[in-house]
Amino acid sequence: MLEQLPASAFDSPSERARVGELLERYNHPASPEHGRVWLSPQLDASFAGLAEERVARQPLRQYLGLPARRVINLWFDTHSDFYPFGGALYASAVVPANARLLRVLFMALTWSYTLCAALGAWSLARRADGRGFLLCWIACVLPRLGFLSMLENPEPRYVIEWFPSLASLAGVAFAMLHSLRHRAPRVFPASHAFVTRAPPVRPETSR
Repeated sequence: MLEQLPASAFDSPSERARVGELLERYNHPASPEHGRVWLSPQLDASFAGLAEERVARQPLRQYLGLPARRVINLWFDTHSDFYPFGGALYASAVVPANARLLRVLFMALTWSYTLCAALGAWSLARRADGRGFLLCWIACVLPRLGFLSMLENPEPRYVIEWFPSLASLAGVAFAMLHSLRHRAPRVFPASHAFVTRAPPVRPETSR
């Protein structure tokens, strides 16, 4: 199990060795309860102490970095868990080619929704009559997204419910692009026309 963890998961080789020791004690306990592997209070306290040391070393990573990474992983997931080809995009090397292609397409769809919704949000922010809707959307999404970022095991399906609202924002973006494409040329009234004036004639001075 330890070999499957990336090097970035540990702060030092000594920490990696400590985690390996704790995992070994978990997988092979000295006195298994009822013949099964279980997490004893002493082992649980050892893991908790290791976690507290990591938080003390880098508090910003714990309270800002990890929540931000959770939000990115939640939002920019393939969102294909309930399909036969479902799974994470980074594990595409161990899946068939057709499943890998479908995961990439689902990821591209997620990015398309997000970029079009961002364009629609920018369009609403520029209009006084659209800022209210945009503020309501932000008030619904950001608090829940912040709450999910503080959980230890959130699932990407928790953000699927926001994609219909992303589609509505994308519709605003397409409507804006349509209006820009078919905008009629501006016609200025005659009073605003540019009039070419002759330069003033300077009187001749007597010699």
